[in-house]
Amino acid sequence: MGDWEFVGCDLCGGNDSQTLFEVPCEDAPHGAAQIVECATCGLRYFSLRPSASAVIRRYPTVSAPIQADGAMPSSSEYGLFSHD
Repeated sequence: MGDWEFVGCDLCGGNDSQTLFEVPCEDAPHGAAQIVECATCGLRYFSLRPSASAVIRRYPTVSAPIQADGAMPSSSEYGLFSHD
């Protein structure tokens, strides 16, 4: 799998899920990513998805959202990724 990982539910932490369908994705193993539904809470999410390190390699800089007043938050205020 390498750069792809199966993950549990981000809402309830459950690991029991059912695959609903696969989405074609040339970078994914077997050419498809999976959308699953959590058996505990019903959340639908990508379970076979790129790892955090793969996303950071693909998108090395993160653009902060522009606030309502047009100001950009500092990187410490935004804080999505930390590069240790």
